[in-house]
Formats: sequence, structure tokens, C-alpha cells
Amino acid sequence: MPKRERYAHSLSAGTLSESACKSLLSFIRSKGMKIEKLPAEVVSQTRYRSKLGFWVCQGIQSWEGLVVGFPGSKEDLATENFGTPFLRKLLYPMLLLHRDLGRYYARPMPSLYLLGERFNDVFLRKFRFLSALVPHVIVLSKDLENWINRPPGHMPKDPKQKIDEHYLQCSLCRLMKSPTGLILKRKSVFSRPGTSKLVGKE
Repeated sequence: MPKRERYAHSLSAGTLSESACKSLLSFIRSKGMKIEKLPAEVVSQTRYRSKLGFWVCQGIQSWEGLVVGFPGSKEDLATENFGTPFLRKLLYPMLLLHRDLGRYYARPMPSLYLLGERFNDVFLRKFRFLSALVPHVIVLSKDLENWINRPPGHMPKDPKQKIDEHYLQCSLCRLMKSPTGLILKRKSVFSRPGTSKLVGKE
């Protein structure tokens, strides 16, 4: 089997892991969005048959749209396992499905999500054309989810220790969400010294 056909063959055989896609779907749901399988009526209009996962994302209107899941590990999704003709076969049906989704729900569905364990730059360049026709192309990888959910870091133990930026961001957000908010002291040559209060919202 040619190396460029490995992903297509594994996809057809149904041997690729779906764990990353399932985790990322749960991640999207945790942000207040609703995920459902793509309506059969939309799929039938394109007459497209693929082993890729297709869902519809609903909730906050700006982020509603089509979700496309690429099963497999980061090794499976390596560029050498894809041929350009195969990727083109995926690209155009995805655009048709995205268009028909808005018609089916009779409202704009401006987003198109690509989910997978990891996408390299070469792979994503193949899909650059999407951004010219779809308002929001959102790429979510397992790496990104892990980065967002990483531990909040720690407070520096001595003045010479480098400040953990993630710890600082989490601390500021926590203060902004507290009942008292985040209070910053300010000075101005045009007014008396005072304070500014920032309050965060969920």
C-alpha cells in the first residue's frame, strides 16, 4: 500500500482511535455548547459517505456550525499518511455540508471545527482555503486541550525565581471572580491617588 494512502485505508477499515475526538467533543460541551450528530437530511443532500465524524454545534450563535472529527493518533495524522487528492475529497464535501447546515436550520452557522489528536502545519495548509469561505475555522487538538487544562502552576518561592505566567493569570482571574473583585492601586498627575476595581464574570 502506498504510504500516502495509509490514513484513507485505516479510516475506511475503522481501525483509528476516536478517543481524542470524544475528549474534544466533551471539552466543547463544557463551554456551554450543545453537540449532536449531523442530521441525516443534511448528509443525504451531499450524497457524501465518509468515516469521518460529523456533528452540529449549537449554543452561542457566533460559534455554531459544523464539527468535523479526524480520528487517529498524532502518528496517524502525520502528513506523509495523506495524499493531496484524498484531502481535496474531504475539503469540498465539508464546504457543502457547512453550507447546507445553515439552510437546514434557517440561520447562519458561521463556524467550522476541525478536531484531532494533533495537526501539523503542512496538514493545516491543505485546508487554508476554508478560511476564505467560512467566517470561523476553529482547529482544536488534544494538545490544546491539555494546555488549557494544565495545573495552575505555583507562587515563586524567592524573588529571583521566574514568575509562572499561568499561575499569575489564574490568580488574577480568581480575584476578579471573587465578591470583592480585583482592586488595583493607581496614581495620576491629574487626579488624586485612588483605586480601580475590576470584576470578572463567569
